[in-house]
Amino acid sequence: MKLSILAIVALIAPMCPAATIFEDIVVRNYPLDPNATISVTNRDGAIWIYGANTSEAKIQAIKRAYTQERLDKIDIDISTTPQQLSIETKYPPASGWSFGDRSGTVDYVIVVPWTCKIERADLANGEVLIESMRGTARANLSNGRMFVHNCFGNVHAHVANGGVDVGFEWWEPQPFTIDAEIVNGNAHAYIPGDAALHMIASSLNGHVFSDFVDKQNRQPGGVRKIDMIVSGPSPAELKLSAINGSIKVVEAKY
Repeated sequence: MKLSILAIVALIAPMCPAATIFEDIVVRNYPLDPNATISVTNRDGAIWIYGANTSEAKIQAIKRAYTQERLDKIDIDISTTPQQLSIETKYPPASGWSFGDRSGTVDYVIVVPWTCKIERADLANGEVLIESMRGTARANLSNGRMFVHNCFGNVHAHVANGGVDVGFEWWEPQPFTIDAEIVNGNAHAYIPGDAALHMIASSLNGHVFSDFVDKQNRQPGGVRKIDMIVSGPSPAELKLSAINGSIKVVEAKY
C-alpha cells in the first residue's frame, strides 16, 4: 500500500509534540539623511517599511526559528552611514526533512525619512509593505503579498506569485507614479473618489474591473485593459499589470 505525503504527515502529526518557537528581537536606531538610499534583502518573513517625518532610521528585526542553534545562525548584517542604509539577512542552510529544525524567519519593521530612496526591498517568501513614502521605491517579492499604501512617490512593485494591493486613504495632487505588476495572482487598488490620475490597468490572461468606469460602459466579465483619465488631467499615474490574474480597482470610501 502506498501512502501520499499528506497521509504520512497526518499519521505522524499526533505523535509530534507542539513545536517550540525561539525568538530574538533586535532594535537599532541610526541617523539618516532625508535623501539617503536604502537596501533591504530577506528570504523568509516580512519587510515593512514606513516613511515618517524623521531624521533617523528605526529598525526592529524579529528573528524566529525552531531551535536556538538555528536562531543564533541567522545573521542580520546592517551597514549604515547618514547617506546609506543596507540590511542583508543571511540564513544557515536547511537541514533536510526535520520538522523541528527549520531555517527560520525574520520580520523587519523599519521607519525611515519619507523622502528616502528605497533602492531595493527584496523578499523571497512572505509579506512586503511600503507605507507613506514620498521618495522612490523598488520592491520585489517572489511568493506572498505586497502592499503599497499612501505612497506619493515613484514606486515600482513586482510580485511573482501571490497578490499585490495598492491603496490610498487620501489624495495628494502631485506628480508621482505607482507601477505594480504581478505574474501569477490578482492585483487590487483602492482609490479615493476625489482622486485625479491617469490609470492604466491590463491583464494578459485575466480581466480588469474598475469602479471609475461609467456604469453604462462596464462589461459584466471585465475587460483586458483600461487606459483612462480619472477626474481630469493630472500628473499622477497608476499602472497595474497582471499576466495570470485579474485586476480590480475600487473607489475607496473612508
